[in-house]
Amino acid sequence: MNNQQKFNLIAGGAGGRKDMSFSSEYRTDILTDMLKLSAVKIAWSEKEKPIFLEITPISIDQIDQATGARVACYAYRDIQYLAQVIGPQGAFAIVCGNQERIHLFRCSDPVSLINAAVEAAALYLGLILTRSPSPLNIDWCLEMRLGPMATPENMISTAEFVLQKVAPYRHGDSAPPISRTLCLTECFLVERDPISYRPISAHSLREVSVLCSFICSRTLQSLKGFVHIIIEPFDIEILEDATDCTFICQKAD
Repeated sequence: MNNQQKFNLIAGGAGGRKDMSFSSEYRTDILTDMLKLSAVKIAWSEKEKPIFLEITPISIDQIDQATGARVACYAYRDIQYLAQVIGPQGAFAIVCGNQERIHLFRCSDPVSLINAAVEAAALYLGLILTRSPSPLNIDWCLEMRLGPMATPENMISTAEFVLQKVAPYRHGDSAPPISRTLCLTECFLVERDPISYRPISAHSLREVSVLCSFICSRTLQSLKGFVHIIIEPFDIEILEDATDCTFICQKAD
């Protein structure tokens, strides 16, 4: 049985418009993969991790290249602005949320990616995404990564807890827990690397909607004290949402 499907692709660039016709039984797979853009995520440690970025009708999604798992979703409604970044080649920033947290990436053509996101937001949601009129500096982005409210004064701890973090949505179901220091300040719940003490994330206490403890013997039978933190906005039916954090209290009874 012949399942060949014909489809046309229209590409534009410096050389002008190009119309291309194809025929394949894997039409859906081809078009899906073509909409994934190979990129690099610049992490809190300034290490780079290969990822895919996918422009969807409602968001820019971050996909793990190794597993194909969707590990982060930057909804257009939550994006404050998009900006190119001066420094690493092809760097750009997605600035999200009321806290204006800066997420850094690199790709071969950041201008086209930003244009595609702006067009998708306008076409599917009638939303106008803001673009920074001038590029951001990489040093400024790293300094302000957690947002303008995350000042040194607001990051001073009033209490700290040694924990282990479980993040199956990012590292896979079989990945071991990661050591973290969870710090409570007057304004934030701050997650820090215990070795370097560098902040990894900082969530405003105004946005922490749920703190709940539970027992999960399936993951680690020897560590029974769990704290699950849900940061708004969240989907209560999807506990592996990228805004959720699950920690294991090492000294729990």
